Amino acid sequence: MSGLRRGGSRVAAWVGAALLAGSVVVGLAAGGLPDAAGRPDVAEEAGSGTSSAARPNGPAASHRMDAAPAAAGARAESFGETAAAYLEPGDGYPEIAARLGPASEHDPVALFLLGEAASVCVSESRPDAARRARTATARAFVEWKVAFCRGQFAGPERRDAILRKRMAGLTARHPEWKDVGDSPGGTSFFDAVLSGTSLDEMQIAISMLSVGEHWELGHDLVDGTPLEADLSRYQEIALESLMCDVTGGCGPNGLRTAMLCVRYPEPTCHPERSLYDTWNDRFAPDEIAVIVALRERIVAARARHPKKEPD
Repeated sequence: MSGLRRGGSRVAAWVGAALLAGSVVVGLAAGGLPDAAGRPDVAEEAGSGTSSAARPNGPAASHRMDAAPAAAGARAESFGETAAAYLEPGDGYPEIAARLGPASEHDPVALFLLGEAASVCVSESRPDAARRARTATARAFVEWKVAFCRGQFAGPERRDAILRKRMAGLTARHPEWKDVGDSPGGTSFFDAVLSGTSLDEMQIAISMLSVGEHWELGHDLVDGTPLEADLSRYQEIALESLMCDVTGGCGPNGLRTAMLCVRYPEPTCHPERSLYDTWNDRFAPDEIAVIVALRERIVAARARHPKKEPD
């Protein structure tokens, strides 16, 4: 982490921590902690962060999250992976490193995904990881990591080098963040999500929402309703689904599926299920409608901004 703190800015350190959050959680959990999220009985604890109850049979078919909108900004009640995504079904760490490694030198999306994969495959799991796992979900993640890494590991030096490069990209894109101050509010980071498509900015926004930072986007959709208390969770899912559109890897045994199930455990989350199945089981039709509306607002806001160089 010290390499990410250079420059003395506490804001830079905070951003670095946000980028590291998923990497550290997933790297450790998939490496063989007692359970899927580094704490006991995660399956029983999962779901405490939202009022939604797990719905094994899923919501009505007309309010499912299944297929991406045909065009940016088009109205739809479902969404999912796109054909042009970076990750392909069946990808493991060797395939991602080989295909996206060269592109990561100039493509921030490839760099982001290479970093995610390297954070999982930093090192081999403990030999007794599966035996020490306290839940079936935790064991499933240990087994998923073995299949995903395929015996190849990035090592901490490679992982940290990728994180430093991601930080350097953020600094170059947002020099104004150095003046935010020692106690950054969410406004600047959320504005970046609405004006660009960079995945690191989206990941930072998701991390801020998960720790209680307020984002006004879509408040009118839930104002005065029982859903109001969970608006930040809906905003997180809207951002995650937009990231899935770009990255892929959100289907069964996908990289993003496994990482998100560990980072934000849900009772219905499992590496062999798609994130869309998990979300369909987790959220009621009226909640999915809010998530889709949030997606549309983010896409529309981006369309109103002048086109920039690819970020």
